[in-house]
Amino acid sequence: MIVIMKGTASAEQTAAVIAEVESNGFTPHPIYGEHITVVAVVGGHPGALLSHFESLPGVDRVVLIDQS
Repeated sequence: MIVIMKGTASAEQTAAVIAEVESNGFTPHPIYGEHITVVAVVGGHPGALLSHFESLPGVDRVVLIDQS
């Protein structure tokens, strides 16, 4: 799963998303771009929490990569 942050997301909002990923037992892999940040979420089946991650402040959208 990939969490795509809004271009206006603050560093604190991104850190909160990373912390939330970790607190749910997944491994975050943030990729900091010039205009946006994306957080790859690895482990288990994070898709079950898709709507939870979509509702976090600063998140633009969430994309599932593998639904297996």
